[in-house]
Amino acid sequence: MRRVLPVVCAVVLVATACSTTQKEPTVPQTTDSHSDQATNKAESIADLVAEADLIVRGTVTKAAPAIDDNDASTFEAQSATIAVDKVLKGDARPGNLEISKPDSAYYLTSEADPDGPARGRFAGTFVLKTESGTPTLFGYVGVHDDAYAPQAFARVLAHLPERRPAATTKQLSAWAKDADLIVYGSAFGDADHVTDRTPRLNLSDHASIEPIEVLKGDLGSNIDVAQGPQPSEPGGTWSFPIGKDDFLVGVYFIDTSGATPTVINTATPVGVNRRRVEKLL
Repeated sequence: MRRVLPVVCAVVLVATACSTTQKEPTVPQTTDSHSDQATNKAESIADLVAEADLIVRGTVTKAAPAIDDNDASTFEAQSATIAVDKVLKGDARPGNLEISKPDSAYYLTSEADPDGPARGRFAGTFVLKTESGTPTLFGYVGVHDDAYAPQAFARVLAHLPERRPAATTKQLSAWAKDADLIVYGSAFGDADHVTDRTPRLNLSDHASIEPIEVLKGDLGSNIDVAQGPQPSEPGGTWSFPIGKDDFLVGVYFIDTSGATPTVINTATPVGVNRRRVEKLL
């Protein structure tokens, strides 16, 4: 029997409304404090991958000149040193790499400040061209530092669509049948179970789900869950974001038969339409 939790809903739906700035439904929905002001949402990662000579993941260790006015509309050219952790495309090795940045809508900094302006880039996926001799950032974003970037680049480099496909009706029907609980709610990742770290967001495979609406089963308060087995594919599937202001709002199909309730979704909960699920019950 479907049950709406009115008090929780009134609080969480406000947070949900603040979370619609996220450009891709397969990543955590977060509040506006983490929105990327320098992102051109029309910029295709597939196009960037095709044009780039070099794509690496790393962290800025030095940038010059330093940028003091982080409210400017355009930031001057900079040179920088990055510590490369992983080479995704091109001829480079892990270690220090000297790069340049042209005038742009973002700036490079070695100061990690997750609460600072989103236009300051200190780590992430660096997209570069090498035709001038010095690897040079290009594209409107240049350094992709949100939680979606690693998945998107991994998929495109593996010749897959940038975005994961939505759950099919057959999948939803199977999950609805197998689940003891189906909850539309907000999931807050458990910091004791970190599975991945990105410049702005850490991710987990455990979470506490705050219900907004119970579609199947009985649940009166928050429930602690673990993510169930996921298919092995480039970039992975989805994870729970960690942080009091970071949460994943969606539909969770939960198996309660084990010691720890398990979310059996393999498609992101954000991409599941709860009204579509209701029609299957």
